[in-house]
Amino acid sequence: MSNSLYVTADLSWNEKTRIALQKAPNKVMYVIASQTLDRAIPIIPMSTKVGGGTLRKTTKAYSVKKSSDLGYHLCSNTDYAIHPYLMNDSSTNWSTINTHSHWFDKTWKEQHETIINSSVNQNKI
Repeated sequence: MSNSLYVTADLSWNEKTRIALQKAPNKVMYVIASQTLDRAIPIIPMSTKVGGGTLRKTTKAYSVKKSSDLGYHLCSNTDYAIHPYLMNDSSTNWSTINTHSHWFDKTWKEQHETIINSSVNQNKI
């Protein structure tokens, strides 16, 4: 003879909770992209073109763009952004102190844990 107790339960979400759960991953991904952009802004080089700061300004203005159901992309929306992005930091004499190439990658590599934790906490259900 067994002393086991069998319990069954039926879980059903109310409509508001179901919708919130479905939207949560998308919201978290948006915040991750936004925070990565915000934290990268100070290390994006300024443009040497007329109207200095064009690269940094246009990157911030371009903001976060949706690229798929759960994806967002960050980019610097200028013709020349790819050139400074790919430059070698050790051989480049940046005109703006404390700026770097690969600004999105560098920011993510150094701050991804903080960005993820903050994004998840901001979107708790």
